[in-house]
Amino acid sequence: MNNQLKPSAFVGYTNFDLTINLDNNENINDRITVDNISRNLGGMAANTACFSSFLGNNSFIFSSIGKDGISNLILEEFEKYSVDTSYLIQRKKGFTNICIILVDLQGERKIISEPFSFQYNKLLSFVKKKSDINIIHFDGYRLIDCDTIINIKNQFKFKMSIDLDGAEFTNDNIQKLKYFDYIFMNKRTLTELTSEKKVEYALNKLNFLNDKHIIVTLSDKGAIYFFNKESKFAQSKKFNTIDSTGAGDAFAGSFLYGLSLGLPVYENLEKSCLVAGQSTTFNGSTKFLYKMKNPFS
Repeated sequence: MNNQLKPSAFVGYTNFDLTINLDNNENINDRITVDNISRNLGGMAANTACFSSFLGNNSFIFSSIGKDGISNLILEEFEKYSVDTSYLIQRKKGFTNICIILVDLQGERKIISEPFSFQYNKLLSFVKKKSDINIIHFDGYRLIDCDTIINIKNQFKFKMSIDLDGAEFTNDNIQKLKYFDYIFMNKRTLTELTSEKKVEYALNKLNFLNDKHIIVTLSDKGAIYFFNKESKFAQSKKFNTIDSTGAGDAFAGSFLYGLSLGLPVYENLEKSCLVAGQSTTFNGSTKFLYKMKNPFS
């Protein structure tokens, strides 16, 4: 973490992930034994904060965990990746959220998670205390309840970003997107939002967001950036995918770090694709970080 950079806030889910690789022939009635169940820190906000902080961002996590044995492991992971946890809530009652991730032979996954209730008091305190916030980044699950922060954005003059994975696209929630400066999503989410399968047609349907920076990840093909009716595309290198869990978080965390450095858009896209691609070659979202070739260094 580079304390010389302006602070970035990461808001939303922190989980303890259990990742299981399955044979495609298994069905719901099978009792099976697997070679390994991977156990590691997870959750969209937590993953994104870890990636961004490890690369060098000044990252603060806004989330909550229980006060149990698992929470101690999570705190150790945050410390390892230099994420500031001074605003992290430890609940006296209840357990840390668990997420079960089932991965097939192609690296595609089914994610089973628990509900998460977010409290904004800590984030409000942070906003009022810090006058030089770089950006506040939300996971998609927070689109439904982030009004408290939207309402003070103009007063405190900070930027906001969101990863739309997990968001509910009601009419009211879609209108909230106008308040975000950077909007991340994958192709599946773009199709869900616009009912268009072709990226060009889908982006054209988002003309009410023309003055926003929209970044769409295209799996192993790369990523596209869209702003003021102009687009830039960066192609991804090929990687041997084992588990794609957290690849979008890796991309977003990397891109937000690039923003902190003031990198040109295309260079930032390329470097962020490299981090996201490398993240798919390991089980577990953040475990590869110390083996990663850092394109930003």
